[in-house]
Amino acid sequence: MDQSELVSDCQEKFKVVLELIEGSKNDPEEEPYKSRYAANEILNELKIKLSSAVKGNNGKESHLQPSGDCDVVSDGVPTKEEEKVHVALALVQYYLSLNYLETEEFSQALATVEASLSTLSPTNDPELTVSLQISCLNQKAVLKSRNDEESYYEEALSCLTDACMLYRNWSSENSSESPPFTFEHILKPDQIDSESKNHVEKLCNTFETLHTTTLYLLAQVWRNLGKKLHSTLACYVTLKRLSESSRRGEKVDWVDWALNSATLSQCFVTDEMFSEGRLCLNSAYCALEKLNIKLEGVTESEEDDKEILREKVEHCKADVDRCCVKYAINLLNASATFATIPEQEMRNRYKDSITALEELTICSFDINKPLIRLMEDCFSEVRVNFEVTSDQVNNFEEARQLFLFGQSKCNQAKLFFTEEQYCRDYIDLCRDHSQLFKSLALYEPDLQRRISMNKKRTDLLAASLDNLNPTHYLQVCRQLQYELGETFSDTADLQKEFFKEQKDVSVGSAKKINSSISKSMKYFREFLKTFEDINGKQPEQFPEMYVRPALMANFYLARLLSKVITSPTIKAENIEKSGRYYQFISDYCDKYESAREQMKAEYPICKEMSMLTPAKKQASLAGAQF
Repeated sequence: MDQSELVSDCQEKFKVVLELIEGSKNDPEEEPYKSRYAANEILNELKIKLSSAVKGNNGKESHLQPSGDCDVVSDGVPTKEEEKVHVALALVQYYLSLNYLETEEFSQALATVEASLSTLSPTNDPELTVSLQISCLNQKAVLKSRNDEESYYEEALSCLTDACMLYRNWSSENSSESPPFTFEHILKPDQIDSESKNHVEKLCNTFETLHTTTLYLLAQVWRNLGKKLHSTLACYVTLKRLSESSRRGEKVDWVDWALNSATLSQCFVTDEMFSEGRLCLNSAYCALEKLNIKLEGVTESEEDDKEILREKVEHCKADVDRCCVKYAINLLNASATFATIPEQEMRNRYKDSITALEELTICSFDINKPLIRLMEDCFSEVRVNFEVTSDQVNNFEEARQLFLFGQSKCNQAKLFFTEEQYCRDYIDLCRDHSQLFKSLALYEPDLQRRISMNKKRTDLLAASLDNLNPTHYLQVCRQLQYELGETFSDTADLQKEFFKEQKDVSVGSAKKINSSISKSMKYFREFLKTFEDINGKQPEQFPEMYVRPALMANFYLARLLSKVITSPTIKAENIEKSGRYYQFISDYCDKYESAREQMKAEYPICKEMSMLTPAKKQASLAGAQF
């Protein structure tokens, strides 16, 4: 059998492999890898047959020689048919690696994809090999990234960098009318006329999709290496390329696209780049609008599919609405924090990331403008009503408009994330709603109205806490208890300031302040109680994630006790109790250095206050005797 006949024979068996892989989704639960194992048997047969041909048939040496699973070039120039056999072997090895990954045989998956890359290394025809090389490098990066260590992520980055350079080199040396063959071409030849326009478009789309996959993986690897800005831009370029592919007739999962765009907005928002964040959110709604238009055209025979898609769209829209709430909170807080929101300064931080990305793919950015262009480039034909500012908020009326936008989106999200079906999501929305009031209060000069806003916050949070089972939702309960303690403490301070302004020293005003203090202490004590053992004893050491919150709860209790408006005798008792809280924090920080690091600002105050406690107590008692 000559090499041409060998490749033709392998094509028939490879077709069976693809059918088995496609059917693997229907494998029984007790044999989840039945089809994959069957496919591997055929692939291993093909591997043996093709390896023998590479070594030479009937004693005739090939110009392409193997070394174990890896192949090197011998003297002489390989023929076209020899290269095809070599590429066929590399493709079989690549598919073996894919199957090993699916069957969770990870070391074999890595060894086999590395063998595939070695098999390709001696070939000289990039038209035949470049797509398969990129696929193998992507696969190797996925496998390397499974190990959560920096050295493995660096190896994955090296693979993806090589894949990007293969794409760039081919694209710069060849026109878009001359795309390379698909990576499966040797064993799955296209049936379309190779000269036809459709064939060329199909090859172009396949090649571009491969590079989009590389960029998607690159974003994940950069994120795991701590290169957040690199990762953010790579995510954006991936989304942009996906939306562009839809214009070429490629299928795009717009629900997934919209969710990723909304998530990307949060990356920009946390960097105070609200123009970019707003554009991402607007684009997410446009993507969902494309789907709504599609749903309107669904026929009755497709009603079941329509219902499934509609639910996905509603779920995704609720998630995008949640991101809008975060956007409003962040813009309100940033406007209150900065004299001028440093958007341009933040964009300048992306210079190195832009350079890195422009070296790896074909893209360009204008550092002096919003870095993303999704609306103009991808959704020029879709319009949605998305009226929210990305400019700095300068006064209460502007803040109120942004607050109302966030509150509207929060209420819309709650229509989907109901308390009965999505308890955790609903609670998170209630907490965000509370944060909206807290952020709006930054712009409210009237103390009485700020007190009212705090009342709305505590009503929201308390109602959420009352409906939760602490056994099943312990972490959420702790979050709500702590936040309620903080809010009531803040309310007590506002009430004290308000009554001082009003020169109101009545018993009624004192009762209101004491009531807020009492409620704050109640929630902080409930929070600390969740750490107690069955004997009611606090742990020797708090869990790492709760060290600061637990110590701060003690700090709040110490301060609150000293603020209670009462008789000098009871005040002296409260000062003694307050001192014990300060002493507990001081001792804990002395014992655990990590805790002292987390309580840098409060630790010296606790030291001083615990030392002053006896003197303050005596002063209070002296006042009582006087």
